[in-house]
Amino acid sequence: MRFLVPLEDNNELNSPISLHFGRAPYYAIVTVTVDGQVDLEVKSLMLEHGDQCGAYDLVDMYDVDAVVVRGIGPRAVSAFQSKGIKVFITKADNLNELIDEIRSNKLMRYSPELSECEHEGQISMRRRRPPYPYPPFVPPPPYPYSPQPQITLPKRTTREPGAIRVAIACQGRGGLDDFVSMRFGRAPTFTIVDIEDSEIKNVRVEPNRFIYQPHGVGVAVAQFMTNIGVNIAVAGRFGPNAMQVLQSLGIKLITVPPNITVKEALRQIS
Repeated sequence: MRFLVPLEDNNELNSPISLHFGRAPYYAIVTVTVDGQVDLEVKSLMLEHGDQCGAYDLVDMYDVDAVVVRGIGPRAVSAFQSKGIKVFITKADNLNELIDEIRSNKLMRYSPELSECEHEGQISMRRRRPPYPYPPFVPPPPYPYSPQPQITLPKRTTREPGAIRVAIACQGRGGLDDFVSMRFGRAPTFTIVDIEDSEIKNVRVEPNRFIYQPHGVGVAVAQFMTNIGVNIAVAGRFGPNAMQVLQSLGIKLITVPPNITVKEALRQIS
């Protein structure tokens, strides 16, 4: 019969048996023949080529018939039993004592009772822990209500007849050298450019007053664009709500690729 035994250290017959099966650094394969001869081989979880395996891999790798443990969880027991592998409990401290138990047939077969108490010479499978001193539950204080800040919109502005007003969503402080933001509604700033006869007549920067609004940002920014007389909106992408409102208000949408400046984006506007 071939047994797999978890070890705390590799010291041949004096190797101490680990209290935990799944987390032992070494494992012994103990083979006992019919005439009582014992063959011992100690394996580390670190294999020859630096690969690492688990204790359960050793069970299949070395075709063991049983595992011998001092402590093991119920899930591991179920997994072994489903494979037809027997689980034995030992009181031995080292391999030498364990081999004596095997030869004298003193190994104890696992049973659920072993996990609950220690009786009739059987060792406890699981140490009882004192109850953890959890603090009493204290409900959190009510979340303080903070009304949304009132946002004052600028007065409606008009552009010169024949001019085009473009709003470009920007990643930073805005301006012609800033990069176009990939997000429209949550862009930090908007660079507003007035173009007349293919020439830039005026440039100004508008901060996004709605960037920290919890919801409805795209719709609010779209309405803001209409209020300041924007014809064209430029961004990396537009959310569905902002897109629907902007298009319904007659504002043309232009999407640009990433890492493009406001100047470069303006060249794409016909």
